[in-house]
Amino acid sequence: MRTLSVAVLAILTLAALPTLLAPALAQQPPAATAPPAPDAPGEDAEAGPVTPEVAPGPATAEGASFEWQMSEPDTDVFKRTPVIDGSVEDGEWDTFYTFESGSWRGGTFADWDAENLYVAMKSSRPVDFALALDAKADGWFHGEDNYEFKAVRGADQTLLLTVSRYESKGTASTSPEPVSAEEAGLVEMRSSKSGDEYTIEMRIPATLVRGFRLANSRKIGFQVSLKTQAGESGWMPREATDGVQTCTLVARKIAALKPLELGFDLKDYRLARGDELVGKFHMTNTSGETVDVTSFVIAGEGKAGEYLSSGKIRMDGLPPGKHISHGLASIIPSDMAVGSWAVGAEVRSANARLGGALVSFEVVEPYEIELRLPDKPVPVDAKDVTFGVVVTNNRERAISGEVSITLPTGWELWKGAKSREFAVRGKSASSVAFKAKPPLGVLGCVPVTVEVRTSGETKTAEGTFEMISP
Repeated sequence: MRTLSVAVLAILTLAALPTLLAPALAQQPPAATAPPAPDAPGEDAEAGPVTPEVAPGPATAEGASFEWQMSEPDTDVFKRTPVIDGSVEDGEWDTFYTFESGSWRGGTFADWDAENLYVAMKSSRPVDFALALDAKADGWFHGEDNYEFKAVRGADQTLLLTVSRYESKGTASTSPEPVSAEEAGLVEMRSSKSGDEYTIEMRIPATLVRGFRLANSRKIGFQVSLKTQAGESGWMPREATDGVQTCTLVARKIAALKPLELGFDLKDYRLARGDELVGKFHMTNTSGETVDVTSFVIAGEGKAGEYLSSGKIRMDGLPPGKHISHGLASIIPSDMAVGSWAVGAEVRSANARLGGALVSFEVVEPYEIELRLPDKPVPVDAKDVTFGVVVTNNRERAISGEVSITLPTGWELWKGAKSREFAVRGKSASSVAFKAKPPLGVLGCVPVTVEVRTSGETKTAEGTFEMISP
């Protein structure tokens, strides 16, 4: 009788997990996320290993005047926060599509988080770069949410970024209109050249598009195009505004070769530095034969692998109908940057990758502060003015500390209390109030500064309000 053997090989701190979802797996339909289930009957039945199905290869773009091969675009845009520094590093971005044409080859990349959409490209030749965005996915040139971002080389090969909006409301023209300098300044772009590799990275804030909110499962229209020659023709795979892809913003990706079904769940998807990331990976064999699973790895994916613990589990095959689950627990270190990261699992046979599960989580500050000042001008003859400080604790455990306030000369704080102590329960908020009497005859803008100190960190907030004649 063949039985399942599971042994933990090692728990490795700061071990990086290779990219989980390879292009071949990305072509497979995602497996359903299976909830934990009891062991199915017949798990000891003798059976031979199952040979997984093979994924299709890359497609050739239609209408190309020369040999242009590209992978099928991954229209599930993953939630992850890359660093915009002009360098597309391994494990930092998620691939949108890859391409090659003779000696010219490269790839395009896309990610998102709660505040920004991120796009990048890597190429073996210098290129112009264009992105079309239909933020509401309601059809190109419909409404005011259609934007075009172009990075075009000048005579000295310096990239010039232009941002335009196709606004169909109140106009009969289909020509794009440049956005204001202030709006264009919201977009961040970095580029670099290293040897024969050229890269461009771009960050597009959601605030650029009126009413645009980035959220899981949201649909957006999206297309990235490149060209090597001058002029407006020759964009590949097509003109950016011609054939916008409908994409879905996702915070989870699962791909597995049949008959495996994978799942990955986290206890909390928003964690403060210092708290513990807790999750559970699930794997089920839905067939009547043993699958040749020899191991799986659970770890931080990409750059997250430098911060999170990892575990490799060896197996002697997965019997028919068998469901297993395995936990993950790793502290979010104090130097892990705020933003969206990924953790996942990779399943392997002796010679091949069988599947992967990837899930996004957000790292936030241990606590946040908000200074609340009068939202309307205050008459100069007011008896007193109240100021508030809201401390939001993002950690699981309680925090405590002290809040101090600084006002201009002449303001009299009630009972001379320039500072107050506070305590906030885990995952909650608390407010601290100060009351002060204004000096006689003070008019105009009044600056206010508060400082919040805890055992491990100090934060400062500043603001102003206005005093007017009654």
